[in-house]
Parts: sequence; structure tokens; C-alpha cells
Amino acid sequence: MTQIATYSLARSAQEPRRQRNLCAAWLFHKGEFAGAEQPAFDDFAWEGVALPHCFNAEDTFTLDPGHYRGPAWYRKRFRLEGLDGGRAHLVFEGSFAATRVWLNGREIAASVDGYTGLAMDITEALLPGENVLAVRVDNTHNPDVLPGLDLPDYDLYGGLYREAFLIATGDVFVPRNGLRVRTPRVAADEATVEATVRVRSSQAREAHVQAVILDPNDTYVAHAKQPVALAAGENVVELAFPAIANPLLWSPDEPTLYRMVVTLTAGGESVDQTESRFGLRWFEFDRERGFFLNGEPLRLVGVNRHQDYVGLGSALPPRLQRADVEIMKEMGANFVRLSHYPQHPAFLDACDELGVCVYAEIASWQFIGGPKFFDRAEEMMRALIRRDANHPSVLLWGLLNEGRSKPLFERLNAAAHEEDPSRPTVYAENFPDEGTALGTVWIPDVLGLNYNLEILDELFERLRGRKFLCSEHTNAGTYDPGDPAGNAQQTDRIHAELEILEARPWMAGTALWCLHDYGTDYAVSRPIQRAGVLDEYRRPKESFHMLRARWRRDPVVHIEGHWNPTGEAGPRRVRVYTNCEQVALRLNGRDLGARSEGLIRTWEVPFEPGRLEAIGTRGGVQASHEVRTHGAPAQLRLEANAGALEGPGDGCWLTATLLDAEGAPVLSGQHGVEFTASGPARLRGLGGTPRARTIRGIARIAVTAEGEGEALIEAAAGRIRSGPLRIPCR
Repeated sequence: MTQIATYSLARSAQEPRRQRNLCAAWLFHKGEFAGAEQPAFDDFAWEGVALPHCFNAEDTFTLDPGHYRGPAWYRKRFRLEGLDGGRAHLVFEGSFAATRVWLNGREIAASVDGYTGLAMDITEALLPGENVLAVRVDNTHNPDVLPGLDLPDYDLYGGLYREAFLIATGDVFVPRNGLRVRTPRVAADEATVEATVRVRSSQAREAHVQAVILDPNDTYVAHAKQPVALAAGENVVELAFPAIANPLLWSPDEPTLYRMVVTLTAGGESVDQTESRFGLRWFEFDRERGFFLNGEPLRLVGVNRHQDYVGLGSALPPRLQRADVEIMKEMGANFVRLSHYPQHPAFLDACDELGVCVYAEIASWQFIGGPKFFDRAEEMMRALIRRDANHPSVLLWGLLNEGRSKPLFERLNAAAHEEDPSRPTVYAENFPDEGTALGTVWIPDVLGLNYNLEILDELFERLRGRKFLCSEHTNAGTYDPGDPAGNAQQTDRIHAELEILEARPWMAGTALWCLHDYGTDYAVSRPIQRAGVLDEYRRPKESFHMLRARWRRDPVVHIEGHWNPTGEAGPRRVRVYTNCEQVALRLNGRDLGARSEGLIRTWEVPFEPGRLEAIGTRGGVQASHEVRTHGAPAQLRLEANAGALEGPGDGCWLTATLLDAEGAPVLSGQHGVEFTASGPARLRGLGGTPRARTIRGIARIAVTAEGEGEALIEAAAGRIRSGPLRIPCR
């Protein structure tokens, strides 16, 4: 039976804006269906889904090439209570790509921007009883729809793949992305803050716009108030605040966030309220010396990142968006390039909160289209900046990736500076000779270089006046993530290239290709591009541990590989990744000597079953790592990276770790694991199956909530079963 959800949008003086999650109880059909926009359409046989939802979740990452590219439909029935003369707004955070929205048979919005979201005032189309929402989403290739290329090296996943919300305001309100916070002067002793507030009103009237700034402890810092005579339509209100003395500065080590809360009053009542977090920091890119944050040099070190996951496609809920940032911080990274499209607001929120600097860019990949492409590229650039400009983590606006057009780049560069004069622009150039001949290398404020490490010094001398950033490097992979030789080869290549890049102080930062393996139908690497330092399940490869040793400041020691027989005769090469002054190696308590030179330190050790341990010190602090000869698999430990799931559409990772009888991880070999779930949860494995295989003893799968109640999860590797794992779904 079709579900009809009821949402209360009743507001109060204390809550003049009401937001309700709209992710539950959708109906879905993949393919075209004439008349599906009409309220009376029979959708009885359609599949029930929750948002975020990707209709390529099960036909990507698989060996069969060619994920579905075409239309799909979503429908939802709902009732509203308590609107009482206010305005109702519908927001989709992301839908790829061409999207049309109908409410009660009336088309109310359309967009071809697959990444920055879609907002609409639905008040006039609402009915007092049941309402029917219909959405058509189409990811068919269209050269006028960004990124424009039929098969870039990443999959173009279709669907309503981010969250949806209903928002109630008064008839005077701040539209989506209508609050822009600016920090025109920031110094150690004082900061100035300004804000631009866009206000919409259905009629001419008097109103007040007032705002307060709160520090990280929610302590009052500053206040501004402006009476305004509103015209019907959109109005722009400027606010200036008293200077903030001795501001708390945002940085990767101390990601301090302030909060601005804006309240609209009209007729003596609070009619809307919105807020945004922001940070106080200043920065510059220097031609000779690299990057400076808050007056101090900072080497930007990090990765490129895509937004997909096996079994979910692009529909990662906020929890898993944040998990990627947590992994980056664990690795020691302070920088991420959002390749190659605007990514989830929750990901940027996590970068703000955890301290990761961001290079954001519009959807692109080696393609320049015609006049419509130009128009839509500029529209996306402006939409990206309007959505994300308040994030202190964002440093750079990216014009494009590995494509060049002087007229397009001049247009995008001008649009970016018009929308945000405070941040520099950049684009990623993979053929600098072509970019030089066309003149595009001179357009952005910072030039991003993809690869070309062999001519770095030549480019630095030839392109005088240019500031440089390495937007991609290495791209080493295309091997089985369980292959020790492939892991070592990738690690050595990344290490060697970072030695080159980090020896050049004028290179402001580096972004490794890439954080994790990702789905692709690009012929060179399909179905999975394996250049990540994590695999597609976010399990770390050996290169991840090498980067921890390179980038973290606390002591790191990691032994490469496992300590089980390999069948090879002679001494075994043991490699340890470390940032310690000295590392000692022990086998079954016996000292094998110490090493004090290099990030990767090597011993030749005759194999002997038992316990191999590396112990290091850095600044007087000790760190250690051990690997043990393990026996046959005997135990299976099941864990989740969430204590509970917050409503339909929320999700987390399930991790099954295979152990021997003594509790040692089974690091060698690969073993199949079958997961089962009962209750309001759905397992999201490769191709829709509930199975995964272990790599270094770990098998992982995603699970999403489908309703309310308690989910019971179990896992089995042959006859070895885990204990039950209970996850509340609220």
C-alpha cells in the first residue's frame, strides 16, 4: 500500500523556520513511464526507496560494462499540517543529472546541474489534503550537460542521490544560500566580519534583519541590526559588525568555527531564521615560497576524492561523507581536491570541523562543449560559490580539469571573482605546452599541474609569475588490492614522487591521485580505477600507512605485509614505514637491529614463525606495530561505524574481521564473507549481493536503514560465524 507521510510545519517565535527530512517513503521506477507526473498515475507496483538513492548502485563496480544511462522516476505522497499562511520550500541537495519536478501535476522546477542542488518555493502548488510529488531524473549523456563527456574516468551515477528537505518560513524569508558571510580583514589581533543577506518578500513591507555572531562555545561575540523597506521580490541587505578582537583562527590544527544566526522580523513577529558557520583565517599563495595560512608557512598535502562506494553508487549519506574526511585526518592529510565536481555539503562541513583545506571545482573532465556548455559551466560556477563560500576550509575555486579554452576560462575566472573576490582561482593542466600556446595557463591565480614531474623546474622558470600547485600526481594502481607486490610498487612510486614534489618549496601543495578506488566505465581501467590508497571499501592499502608515516607528526611505525610463509626460500625482506628517529625490529623477542635513516627502512630476516615487532621513538614518544604468524581462520568479529542509524536513508559500514584461534588477524589469503540482516535495514554489497571478500583479514559492506526499529546483523565465513550485531534505526 502506498505510504502517505504527514509533516507538521508549524512554526513558533522560538522556531520561525521549520525543517523536516523528506527522505523516507518514496516510490521509484527505472525507465520512462508516460504520465508519471500526474497525481492519479498508478504507481502501486513501484519499488519503495529512501533518499539518498542512486539508480546505479548495483550496476557499477561490476565486471559487466555499461551502467544504466537513461530516465528514472520518483514519486511521493504527503500531507502538510501547520503551514498557516507561511511559505513551504522543497530542497534536493543533489540529483544527477537532468531533473524535472512536478507537484500535483504542475511542473515547478527543472535543472541540469547535477551537483549543487535544487530549491523551490512550492507554496502555490500545494493542496490542503494529499499532495503528490513526482520527479524525473535522467543521466543520459548530453554534451551540453556538465561534465559533457560520455565516459569520463568516473561513473556518472543517476538518481536523487543526496537528501531532500521540506522547509517552512514566513512570507518574508531568506532563500537557500541567501546568507553570505565575508571576512574582509583578518589578523591575529582583530577581524572584521560582514554579511550579505538576500531577503524575499511577497509584498512591499517594513522589516528588520538582525544577526548575532557566536563563538565555538556559543558565547555572544557581535551583533548587527538593519531596518529595511522591502520591495516585493528579492532584496539585498548588507550588515557590518563591530570588529572581533583577538579572534580564534581557523587552521587544520585548530579548526575553530564561529556561527552567524540571522533573524527576520516583520509586523512585530519573527518570520524566518537562518544560520551559517564560518571561520576566521587569512591565506596567500606565494610564487617562491608556496602557501601561507594565518601568516605561517603550511605545506598542503593531500588527495583527490570521488564520492562513490560499492553498493551505494553516489548515494553516500552524511555519515559516510564525514568518514572519508576522518580517514584523511588519520592519514595526516590537510588538503583535498574535490575531483571533479561539487560534492556533498556534509563533506565540506566535515572539512570545516576537522581541518582539511579544500580545492573545489565544477563538473568537468577533458571536455569543452558548445555555447550551452559555456552557459551551464558559468551557472554551475556561480552556484558552487553561492553554496560553499561560507566554508572556511575552501581555498580555491577550480575552473576545469584537463581541458582548456581561453574564452571559457576567461568567462569562468571573471564569474568566480565576481561572486567571491576573496579566493583565488585554479585549473588543472595536464599538457602545459598546449595551455601555454592557448594562453590559458595565465588566466587563473594559481596553476594546477597534473603530473609532468619531469619538467617541473623548467615550467617554474618558463612560466614566470605563475604560482603552482600539484593538482594530481602518481596515479599508480590497476592491481588487485590483496597483491603484496602491487602494494609495494604503488607505495614506492608515491614515495618517490612526493620526494620530488616536496623538495620544491614553491610548489604550494600536492594532491595525490587518489584517496580511494572508484567505479568507472572508462575503458582503460573499468570497472574499478585502482589508484587509491584505500580500496573501494575504504580498506587501507600499504601506501596509506606510508603516507601516515610521511605526513603525521606523532610517531608512526608500520610493518608492511604479513608474517606467514610465502613459499619462497631465503631471507625475507621486511620493510617498515616510519617517521621515528630510530626503529628496532624484534622477532620472537630477539633483537634484529635498529635503523635510523629513511621513511622506508629495510631488514633481511630469515623467516621464523611467531611475532615480528617494530618499536620506534620520536621526540621521546614510543610507537610500535606487530604482525604475527596466524593460523587458520577461527573467529569473525563484526563491527559497525555507527551506534545507530538516524532514519531511512542513513547508513554505515559493517566490518567483519577474520581472526585465528588466538585472536591474531588473518592477514594473508582472501576469504568470502556472507552478511545477513533482519529488521529495517538493507545490505548494500557489490551488485546488490550481501557478500564481500577479505583483504588483510577485513571484509566490509554498507548497510542502510529502511524504517524504524532494530536491525540484527550477522556475518559468516564458511562455518565461522560472528556474534549478532544490533543497530537501532530511529
